[in-house]
Amino acid sequence: MIVCYLRSSSLSTLDFCEQKFFLQYNLSFQDKTNKKALMGTITHKALQVLGDKKLCLNRGNKSFTDDELGRLSLEDCDNIEKITSKSFEYYTSHEPDVNLDNSSLRTCTKWVHKAIEYNDGLLDPRNQNVFATEEYFDFEVDEPWAKYCYNIGGEKIEGRLAIKGTVDLIVKHDEKYYEILDYKTGKRINWATGEEKTLESLQSDTQLLFYYYALKNMYPDYDFGVSIFYINSGGLFSMCFDDQDYVKAESILKKNFQYI
Repeated sequence: MIVCYLRSSSLSTLDFCEQKFFLQYNLSFQDKTNKKALMGTITHKALQVLGDKKLCLNRGNKSFTDDELGRLSLEDCDNIEKITSKSFEYYTSHEPDVNLDNSSLRTCTKWVHKAIEYNDGLLDPRNQNVFATEEYFDFEVDEPWAKYCYNIGGEKIEGRLAIKGTVDLIVKHDEKYYEILDYKTGKRINWATGEEKTLESLQSDTQLLFYYYALKNMYPDYDFGVSIFYINSGGLFSMCFDDQDYVKAESILKKNFQYI
């Protein structure tokens, strides 16, 4: 199989089903979005808007433009029902085959309220020192093992493995310490094994290590904590990663890259 980049989602797919990885990441067959996944996307967008409001305030602006929802005022962002509804309208219009109704909208709105009301608003983005929302990363791994060379249709393709992804929220705690926060609306289980994820197992979670590795490459002078917030399945779990975890993350990337 050909592999030029990895995402945390592609590693999860590989772990779950190698044939699915081949179909999706080599032959470009894409899964159809299902109801629960789309509802998760809608909830994520509403929470992102709340984080963007905080960034807007920090910059002294009165409004900002969201790529999907358009121009939003600071007042708009305090109306949870309104921003969830706008998110719902956008994503359902782009995924008309997914059968979401008013009951689905009410559930998404409930999830957003549940997230921002958790522990007296502890994780409400408007109450945090937001550094970035939906932080995108895409860079090559500068290690000898990350080189590849493929012959495709008589053409030689060379390069280095890239890693790509997006972090939901980054919170600044002080000049050196930041926290990566990932939202989950689904169940707290390992989909490949069916086992419930615990704090202990999350310390070795591929996605969280992947995010830590990426952000340490982007901001090498910063220290990062990594938290995952299961809105509907257990609340907040926070991990303290260090240099050994960075090495562990790179080892996972190397092992999977070479295996593929």
